[in-house]
Amino acid sequence: MNNINPLGKTYKEYQEELEKVNLTKATKIELGLAQDLKQTSEAVEGSLKTADKIIDIAYKVNTTISKLSSDVKFYNKYKELVEQDLESAIKRLKSLKSEAEKASKELGINVKDIDGYKAAQASLNKSENALSGIEKNRLEFDI
Repeated sequence: MNNINPLGKTYKEYQEELEKVNLTKATKIELGLAQDLKQTSEAVEGSLKTADKIIDIAYKVNTTISKLSSDVKFYNKYKELVEQDLESAIKRLKSLKSEAEKASKELGINVKDIDGYKAAQASLNKSENALSGIEKNRLEFDI
């Protein structure tokens, strides 16, 4: 049907124009949708990078806390026992040293010539230093 209407166009011409308008709208819709898809995908990339960082931090923190928890439990379990052992050892080593010094005077020999005296003195020094370190470096929290 190629009838001319009062505006001077045939129905076929109107139909072709209408198809062009519809195609333009569809193209605009498709173009807008494509832009939205691209923009949203790009926006998600930032969130994904942040998510990766959050996951990494959580893993590191959890690993560190787990290690710290294990260390604190070890500290709590053995601190008092070691303190008691060191205090007893210090008391015993001082007593033995005193006996050795007294015996060396009676025998007229150098105390350092008594077998084990030097090792006892070294153990006494190490034990006193360790006990002092434990006392100065107490945990400030508990698990």
